[in-house]
Amino acid sequence: MNRPSFRLGILGLLLLAAVIGLTACGGGSEPQDRVFDLKIENRELDMDPAVIKTEKGDAVTLNIDTDESGTFHLHGYDIEKELSDDETTVMVFTADFDGSFAFTFHPGAGEEDEDEHEEDGMDMDESGHAELFESDTLERGNTFRFTVTSDFAGVTIPYHNHMSHENEGSVTVEEEGEVQATTNIDILEDGSFDPADVTVKPGTVVVWTNESGVRARVTSGEPPSLEEEHEHEEGEEEVDLGTLEVHPR
Repeated sequence: MNRPSFRLGILGLLLLAAVIGLTACGGGSEPQDRVFDLKIENRELDMDPAVIKTEKGDAVTLNIDTDESGTFHLHGYDIEKELSDDETTVMVFTADFDGSFAFTFHPGAGEEDEDEHEEDGMDMDESGHAELFESDTLERGNTFRFTVTSDFAGVTIPYHNHMSHENEGSVTVEEEGEVQATTNIDILEDGSFDPADVTVKPGTVVVWTNESGVRARVTSGEPPSLEEEHEHEEGEEEVDLGTLEVHPR
């Protein structure tokens, strides 16, 4: 007498499993709109851990509140926004590049042409220089990864150690050659890179590993000149707030 109910129960379970399976298959395949509310108090981010995680291609919106006026700087993407202590500042960008990118706060920094800065931040110039990536501060054993896309074919990307500007290297991207999943670069005790200059194909993940007891920060582009260094030290304090992590989709 109970057999029809039993069959209906089995059918319901099968339908539920099918719905769950379809939902799982459809999630995460397309870029998403990601919104993060950031609150800066006493020059610290009210978030633990201070890490924003998103995926490549996502449209990211940062709603930033602060108790002190200054400038918010997203390294790597090289986007800056002036912050006021009496209103929420909105930063919007597309996570075009995967990797780990530090964001910092410059207390009381002066105003600058934000639109021009944002527009020029990710553009390659004729020498191939661009602010494409910057790692967090790397302690011993920490790694930083940068995925080389086909957009960089035929380009040499210079980089340097932001903790010791005299240590430089380059990543040359060529279409020819064997495909390698990863190319490893070690950071040595003196802050130099081994090997400093590598040649890779599009699709390769370049991995820097700090093998030393000295902190390091891998930054794309040429190191700043002595004049730029002096101006930064004298006129602009930089406070580390956290990290943006853009994962491959």
